[in-house]
Amino acid sequence: VHIPFKGSAAAVRALLSGDISFAPVALSTVAAHVAAGKVRLLAVTTPTRSRQAPDVPTFGEFGFADFDFRPQVGIVAPAGTPVPIVARLSAEIAKGVKHPETVKRLTSFSIDPVGSTPEAFAAILKADSERYARVVKISGTRAD
Repeated sequence: VHIPFKGSAAAVRALLSGDISFAPVALSTVAAHVAAGKVRLLAVTTPTRSRQAPDVPTFGEFGFADFDFRPQVGIVAPAGTPVPIVARLSAEIAKGVKHPETVKRLTSFSIDPVGSTPEAFAAILKADSERYARVVKISGTRAD
């Protein structure tokens, strides 16, 4: 049964109170509760195991070979931003994302920092949009 929540915080509260028995949320939103033994991770939605939870299997390991839901976090600029500015921002951000302190901080939130190019990020967003559009159409999912 689909139960719509206004954000993951509400879903986690319902999970902790026992109102629901499962919630698909980002690892970063439940990491402290996992550490405290209040919730148990069942699977990760990425094709490979998480560095933050290496003992937790992937959905692929349960037989869902095509299951790949990698939440993306990125930085965007307004359309029409001059290419040299985008290139400079991208280079500086990629450098910053690879800095040891940044890596440490992001991984503490269960985020695996990447730092790629604008073209690579645009390709990921395009592919994700197409894939999720197919999933929504096939499943008949609707916004509540």
